[in-house]
Amino acid sequence: MEKLPNLPTAKIKEQKVPKFMTEPFNITGGNNSKPDIYKEGGVVQNPFTGQSYELNALELSIYDYLMGCQIIATKLDAKWEETLNSNDLNPQAKPFWDVVRQGLAWFRRYNAEAYMILLD
Repeated sequence: MEKLPNLPTAKIKEQKVPKFMTEPFNITGGNNSKPDIYKEGGVVQNPFTGQSYELNALELSIYDYLMGCQIIATKLDAKWEETLNSNDLNPQAKPFWDVVRQGLAWFRRYNAEAYMILLD
């Protein structure tokens, strides 16, 4: 992959693979498979600001996984999004929101710059 000029990249301490990336995702009726860890990184663009950031393979794997979980959780909680009534929260969304929270925390710890550009 060709590196883009003047694109922020991680300059951080050694990153650790988080537990949620090494264990099968337990969800009723799901395939309970582990998320993939990519062999290569890539450039991600914040859809709201247009800013880009080059992520390494582990960062991109975690980013894609947490964004996918966010999409699923948001769809599962669609009724709550309309009413903002806690009685309308879908309990099936909880494991997805858990991954999103853990992924955000991982980025804040291991690559705060990417977190600020892509996820904040």
